[in-house]
Amino acid sequence: MNKKYLSFFLGKTFQLEKCVTSPEGGGSLSALAVSDCGTFVATGSMFDGTVELFVSLSLQVICVWKVEDVLLTHHIIYLMVHFWYLYRG
Repeated sequence: MNKKYLSFFLGKTFQLEKCVTSPEGGGSLSALAVSDCGTFVATGSMFDGTVELFVSLSLQVICVWKVEDVLLTHHIIYLMVHFWYLYRG
């Protein structure tokens, strides 16, 4: 099974700052969302229905959800980033 990678590059130099593999392992990424403030990044896979929320700069995992209906994964990613941002303020 393929691994999912999330990478953080420096904007001016395009140097790789950090790269992490998905804690849930396999399947390719189907969706990526960034919060309006740029603090959070969410990824999702329609392969296995996994939705993951990360802190943008550290790529620390905040939470991982397994969605039973993988067709809902795309919508949940955007809702999760939006509501987490509102909750954290």
